[in-house]
Amino acid sequence: MNLSKMKTILFRIFSFLCVFFIVSIISVIIINFIIMPAIENRGEERILLDVTGLSWEEAASLLKREGFIPMKGKMRPAWNKNPFTVLSQRPNAGSQVKMKRRVYLDLSTTGAKIPFPNLIGHTLRSSRITLENQRMIIDTVYYRYSSKPRNVVFWQSVPPEEKVFPGTKVKLKVSLGLDVWEVPNVVDMSKRDAINEIKRTGLEVGKVTEVVCNDLLENTVLSQSISPGTELYSRKRINLVVSKFSSNSIGN
Repeated sequence: MNLSKMKTILFRIFSFLCVFFIVSIISVIIINFIIMPAIENRGEERILLDVTGLSWEEAASLLKREGFIPMKGKMRPAWNKNPFTVLSQRPNAGSQVKMKRRVYLDLSTTGAKIPFPNLIGHTLRSSRITLENQRMIIDTVYYRYSSKPRNVVFWQSVPPEEKVFPGTKVKLKVSLGLDVWEVPNVVDMSKRDAINEIKRTGLEVGKVTEVVCNDLLENTVLSQSISPGTELYSRKRINLVVSKFSSNSIGN
């Protein structure tokens, strides 16, 4: 075998070995960094749990146990939530997510305190509107007699101008009317008008007695059991005496 032919064979062998070596390295790289991670990651995906409504501590602990990385997202005012309550999450709950993925949680903040409004002397309706505008909540309404007119707030559990967070609950006392009743003068009124007047002042009608009196229209009030102008500190019944025609006068 001559020298030139030997060199040709050796060159071909060397070229083959170089190509084989390069192909082997590329194959190892593809297998280790592309194929194997794809196979491994396919088994590391999980459905992301819904952690909205939980506190930051509860949500972070749960996500860590599931293999995710909890991250604090935006802070947003939410007056009806406790501070650091999870409002939303990214990615969304229920989506298929790879483990060790970062999950961003938007959290609630109450914001700054504001002065509580003065409701005393205002009607219940206007008080509701005021509280809604300032994002406050009526807890309970009590109805009591007071020195204020009917349907007017005369007491509130949160003092006016006290600094509170939005969402604060308040109890209100609303007046049923005055706690002192002045007896009206219903003498010479018709029976019907007298009853309406007594009820209008918050008092009650008691016994109605009829007596013969042909000089006045029938059912005219002749007298009342409690004198007009009397101040009462408890609700009492007022008895009335009204006129009626005698049977003889009707026949005549």
